[in-house]
Amino acid sequence: MQLPYLASRKSYEDAAELISLFGANAGYEAAARADRSLDQGNHIHFCHWRQIERLILLLTYDQPLGPAASGSPARMLRFCTAAPAAPLPRLSRAAIRRA
Repeated sequence: MQLPYLASRKSYEDAAELISLFGANAGYEAAARADRSLDQGNHIHFCHWRQIERLILLLTYDQPLGPAASGSPARMLRFCTAAPAAPLPRLSRAAIRRA
């Protein structure tokens, strides 16, 4: 599971408030708020409430999460690669002269 992006402490506070008000249905409430925001065309609030929905899932999960809990830590590092050796490759072909 990808960890949610937390822009500020407000994200955690919003998640904690929904959990205290709605209990096991807090995730559904966050999803409903995200849908309402999207219907109103407010994409920033839509993203905020989607992240809150993911955070609520993490906060209410009673088992440890992460590579140690999954038993396969190498799977998380599958897409990590070292930086290329110098000289670095060009990002643009515009500077290359062709004969």
